[in-house]
Amino acid sequence: MDFGGDSGVRAQTFKGSATVDAKLGGGLTLTSVTAGSFVDDRLSVGQSFSPGSFSTPTSLNPNGTQVLLQNSKYHQITQELRLASSEEDRFSWIIGLWYRNAVQAKTTGIFAYTSSTTFKDVLWPFKATTNNKSIYGDATYKITDTLKLGGTLRYTSETKPSQVQGLGNYGAPFPVFSLYKVNVDHDFIDGSARLQYQPEENVNMYALYSHGTKTGALVDLVASGLPQVVKPEVVQTYEIGTKTSLLDQRLSINWSVFRMNIHNYQDSFTQAVAGTTLFVAANTNATSNGMDLSAIWYPTDSLSINGNVEYLDSQDLSNGGTFVRSPKWQATGGPRYEFPVPLMDITGAVFGSVDYKDSYFNFPNGNANRIPAKTPAYVTADVGVEFKKGDGWTFDILCKNCTNTFPEIRLTNGTFGPSKALAYYDYIPPLRTLTFELTRNF
Repeated sequence: MDFGGDSGVRAQTFKGSATVDAKLGGGLTLTSVTAGSFVDDRLSVGQSFSPGSFSTPTSLNPNGTQVLLQNSKYHQITQELRLASSEEDRFSWIIGLWYRNAVQAKTTGIFAYTSSTTFKDVLWPFKATTNNKSIYGDATYKITDTLKLGGTLRYTSETKPSQVQGLGNYGAPFPVFSLYKVNVDHDFIDGSARLQYQPEENVNMYALYSHGTKTGALVDLVASGLPQVVKPEVVQTYEIGTKTSLLDQRLSINWSVFRMNIHNYQDSFTQAVAGTTLFVAANTNATSNGMDLSAIWYPTDSLSINGNVEYLDSQDLSNGGTFVRSPKWQATGGPRYEFPVPLMDITGAVFGSVDYKDSYFNFPNGNANRIPAKTPAYVTADVGVEFKKGDGWTFDILCKNCTNTFPEIRLTNGTFGPSKALAYYDYIPPLRTLTFELTRNF
């Protein structure tokens, strides 16, 4: 094992899906969607330090060299079956069944030389299996030709048996503990309501309320005590907006303003307790107020240019300060150019985008005992090509984060001293990723 301070990420992702539509007559359509994915994600972060370089001797890894390794494998299978009426009916509806089975196997380890002669390690083997069964409905009623009222209702039953174990000789604050098992079992109902007003063909105004739930979970990192289970997370969203089409439908402009009330947000972060760094899991309450503006312009039939700007003002109600992972500003934009391939029934396209994300905190910054880690603002670029054949085949090649942006995060809490802040790396956004996708529409 190399402790030279190098860091790296390797991720492999495989995805596939199949959709089958069957027209049943009477305007009814039966749809089956089967999908699967597999992810193999490996992270290594190495840091080298001189003994005694930290201002607090009992901080995590006060001496020598430390490396964090994280290997994760995840696979998921989903199956959806839905029946829909014709959208032309005055009262239209969809009813459906949805099933998901997902398995995550993850091992996180910290290996450190705490002195020139002492080597310590800790390992957390973790496994979680999720079985999700849902039944849902969506209905829309045309009150008048310009006014529609709609809503959704979804019942979900989810079980998530999980287990984690603490191995190694690191000692405090990472105790050894036997296999810890827990089964998170949760039934819940979510839904939404929407009102849509279309005073003219090119203007669509709407108001939306939604309620969503995320089940509780066993946290895979453990320090200073038994493993922790976070509570279910609930998000309530209120949104109003307008979608407009101008210049003979060559320009579309959409805007919205929204508020999100987040109850029991599931998070894990690093906290300093009596000079010792611990991993802590918690539920946090927060609010987010924001606005979104997007546009797409077609200067020619072959060329389109799109852009999006989002502003977000988020507050952490539990700890104070700014809510985690909530950049105040985000923006993206880029062109797409389509062209025919001579002598072949193929349409090609080249496209790209530049994405900007403002700086944000990864851990709560309003609590003096918790170590805030801040990701600086960064810019990434994506490019891709697409070939679409007349018989339904489409082939895409996409390079995500072609600039290979790798933001560095610095822990800013005084535990490590203002000039000796521990530096580590965030691999969000994902490193440069090349994706090949082949689809067939029947």
